[in-house]
Amino acid sequence: MKKRNLVTMATTAFVLFFCLSTSCNEPDLNLATTPEALAVNNASSAGVYKGIIVGSSGYFNLSIMNGSNDATCKFVFDGNEVTLTSASFGSWTSGQSINSALFTGTLDGKTINLTFSCDANGSNPTTTVTIPGHTVYTTVIKEKSDMLVKCYEGTYTVAKKSGTINGTWNFVAYKPSSGNGSLVSGYHADPDSNGPIYGDEVDGVLQIGSSPLQMDETSVSGSFKNGVGELVTVTGKRTY
Repeated sequence: MKKRNLVTMATTAFVLFFCLSTSCNEPDLNLATTPEALAVNNASSAGVYKGIIVGSSGYFNLSIMNGSNDATCKFVFDGNEVTLTSASFGSWTSGQSINSALFTGTLDGKTINLTFSCDANGSNPTTTVTIPGHTVYTTVIKEKSDMLVKCYEGTYTVAKKSGTINGTWNFVAYKPSSGNGSLVSGYHADPDSNGPIYGDEVDGVLQIGSSPLQMDETSVSGSFKNGVGELVTVTGKRTY
């Protein structure tokens, strides 16, 4: 057999192995640089809402009548993706409030339920997610045509006297119409504690607690001290 044929066969085998070993449900990490939300929905309950999941880790993208008649949710959890659908919008029209709309789907044999609510103008969005075997926390923000919402997933360690513990540290970042930087809102959880994350990013510096973290379009990292003086070290990346 000629050497060229051997190389071709080896290359084909590698590509086949890669395709078989890579889940078809893995999310596309082609990160958006412009908002998906349409301007017509900026002051409406229709549009795009993006959020993060803690417990384990993930993110979601709700698209509600954003240029179509569909209401769906791209839901990514622990690296696997499913599209959640909803039958809650039969009599709803854009500009009405959304009250406990239910999105459902199946991921890895488990039923995923996401319940979504917001005001008539899209403000005060809230989500509740249930996944069997997990305690889940979420943070959600409405995207606008002039405000891209970015989702970051990360982990952290806490240096305690009894030893180091690990946790999940996820947030969304977005630039409001006023101000020079981004606002950060998210959630963290470890075996000992959990709670919200809030911060402000200006010129690549994210202020959390007593010390700044370094943040750019694709990653976040650094250390700070929490309320009881323990050193928290964070590392994460943008996943949507």
